[in-house]
Amino acid sequence: MFNKEFNIQEKINKLSKQYKDKNIVIYKAGELFDYIFKNFDVSKLNILAVADEKFINENIKDCYNLKTLNPNELKYIDYDVILIADFDYRASLKFLDERILYGSKNAGVEIRPFISLSFKEIFLR
Repeated sequence: MFNKEFNIQEKINKLSKQYKDKNIVIYKAGELFDYIFKNFDVSKLNILAVADEKFINENIKDCYNLKTLNPNELKYIDYDVILIADFDYRASLKFLDERILYGSKNAGVEIRPFISLSFKEIFLR
């Protein structure tokens, strides 16, 4: 239903072409992340891992067959882009820029929304 309205699979396909041969990390494993991974084909994206605060204290080693990371690990691993899977993209971007990546070797890495959909667009139609 949402796929037709928002062309989500088309957006994912564009991402896979744009980031072909790039190593991707997803930041946030919440509702938007679950919705995308349950309903769409993301297999053409080279996703290395998913980082979320909920993986700090929980013993979860994978999520949708992806390695899980504590967000602080984003300072040290190698990747090319972070895709934020969160409705509040700006807050997540600010958190990553100011509290996680600032001063690290990954401070200049590209960060962008996984899919640009707001909570309002999806759930409050």
